[in-house]
Amino acid sequence: MVDLSREPVAVAHSAPLSFSQLLLTFFESLHPGCALGPLFTISSTHRLQGRIDVEALNGAVADVTLRHEVIRTVIHRREGMPSQCVLEPEGHRFSVTDLSGKGGYSEGAAEEFIRTIELGERPWTEPPLLWVFLGRFSPDDAVLVLFMHHSASDAWSLEVVMQDLGAFYRARLSGADPMLPPVLQYGQYAARQQAEPLTRATKRALDYWQRQLDGVRPARIPFMRRRGPQDAGHRSVFRFEVPAALADAVTHVSEDLQVTPFVLLLSAYKVCLRKITGVDDIVVPTLTFGRDVPETENMVGFFVNALLLRTELSEEMTHRQAVEQVQETFLDAYSHDLPVLQVIDESLDLGLLLADEEFFLMPFQVVVIEGAGRYRLSDDCLAERLQRSDSFVDGMAVPLDGLWTMEWGKSLTGSVIYDPSLLDEAGIDRLVSGFTDALTQLSRDPGQALDAWRTGSPAQ
Repeated sequence: MVDLSREPVAVAHSAPLSFSQLLLTFFESLHPGCALGPLFTISSTHRLQGRIDVEALNGAVADVTLRHEVIRTVIHRREGMPSQCVLEPEGHRFSVTDLSGKGGYSEGAAEEFIRTIELGERPWTEPPLLWVFLGRFSPDDAVLVLFMHHSASDAWSLEVVMQDLGAFYRARLSGADPMLPPVLQYGQYAARQQAEPLTRATKRALDYWQRQLDGVRPARIPFMRRRGPQDAGHRSVFRFEVPAALADAVTHVSEDLQVTPFVLLLSAYKVCLRKITGVDDIVVPTLTFGRDVPETENMVGFFVNALLLRTELSEEMTHRQAVEQVQETFLDAYSHDLPVLQVIDESLDLGLLLADEEFFLMPFQVVVIEGAGRYRLSDDCLAERLQRSDSFVDGMAVPLDGLWTMEWGKSLTGSVIYDPSLLDEAGIDRLVSGFTDALTQLSRDPGQALDAWRTGSPAQ
């Protein structure tokens, strides 16, 4: 999905943009080329074990491309007003690579294949926006890679694509109907969303956010560089793994404190920021699925929303009290969830915060891989998600200053995407070390006071 100034050809129909898409255009204005450029992609990788019918899989990719119109959609500006244009079906993207010369499947060989795809120059912004790559080590062992432009997809969408791909694949093998329910198209959802009137609940939520964000100011990271006149769009990534013993402790302490691991990890991140910035009033955005109605569960599209979580962590607090406040803040914010673009429109202080050069916009999120990410493509073929330590690529784009992701599957790993013009690797290493220290202290003794330890003063 790309922002076009020229009229696209073979348009089936048009629709307004969803709030999530409008949010992308907002960030595109702040970071040109990031939200709608070719590097803002999302992917998932799976190992396929069992007999693979390549012709049936190819047909299933075509079926998925036809089922979800957003895969065939572009963003077009006409007289300054953006809209989404759904194109007529014209093919699909599926390729097969012979990897039999690699001596069989190995994690290294699979990673090499995936990296080749990620680093390749392809027209990622040109529909159809679903790219499927099959690397075959043998007739019954392969790697399947799904790539989509992020403006047309999110993590949930990739799960939907895999489920639909399996249904169509089995139908192709058996000649039966895939038995998939009707799906609401993304453009229809966007039109419905934009037509909704302002309700009392929405007004109450807007009032909540105005109160919550009143007087908010950035907590400056002392080792952050001054911004240049324009974002170059380049992003780097810093990867790390939480020791297994600490990951186990996070699970146990979360249960003891009756909070989710997300709340505990976010609390450690906020405590880390407080120590490094020397500011008690901390605002951290977190990303949400943004799927607010049941019909969206089997849809493909960009639904991501954000919650601005503001907490006041005073020196008198214990780690337990900090966790309790983060939990309360998150639950309150979630109960008043609105498209963040509506909040930006209504909150002058939030607009000033986002425009402040000292505010480092880096949302924090936790991704949990449930059920080992397994799918039964057919009676003869099992797909299992590969949890990669290199799930982000240097040089990729995100329409933010950074993105902090904790991924919980077989292990607890972290990936920090960041703008190297604002923070260097040493600065990110300080943040990660501070986060790990805070997580260790919180897990070891929740009753300890926040100021009972130090992760380095702002002067360092």
